[in-house]
Amino acid sequence: MAMNTIDLAAVAKRNKANIQKTPDGHMLPYASVRSVVLIGADHDQALVHLVMHAGGSGPNKGVITVTKGRGKTPGTLTVTGMRTGLGEFEGEIARFSDMKVVYA
Repeated sequence: MAMNTIDLAAVAKRNKANIQKTPDGHMLPYASVRSVVLIGADHDQALVHLVMHAGGSGPNKGVITVTKGRGKTPGTLTVTGMRTGLGEFEGEIARFSDMKVVYA
């Protein structure tokens, strides 16, 4: 598997499912390299290996605290550990969620 062959729509679908099933106030691990963001578990293991062994400065890794929205408010994803690629990260979150991204 290479970075240019990744099905980002499938990754976004898994990320969305992982965030939706996470209770309010709970945390999920994540890892990201460029436009590939893996949130939570159950991602393709070849993809996980590719992201975790990325060259250069390696992946951004940390946790995301999920704060569920109420009413028309979409909620917040509070992210720790981001060093680079904030715009790409936010773009990938926007593929599947209206939740606000906040960096801690």
